[in-house]
Amino acid sequence: MSAAARGRGGFDLIASAMGGIMHVTDEPDGPPTSVGLPICDLCTGIWAVEGILAALYERQRTGKGCLVECSLLETAIGFSSWTAAQVARRP
Repeated sequence: MSAAARGRGGFDLIASAMGGIMHVTDEPDGPPTSVGLPICDLCTGIWAVEGILAALYERQRTGKGCLVECSLLETAIGFSSWTAAQVARRP
């Protein structure tokens, strides 16, 4: 995480907007629209659990701990990558 964002609170709607998820769910001539559930919150929690499990496995295997960091914005950008790939394929 960048120094500017570290320590600041995160909000699902802001991460969804900044990450491009709302671009997929809006109407063609309308404003951006939320997905309807806190997708960034939920999925960032899933990434956190995966990171924690990997860190626990690494600690058991090597005896060394790991730092697990998660970001709402990085989750949103990750989910938007398929949309970016489709846009890039357009003629």
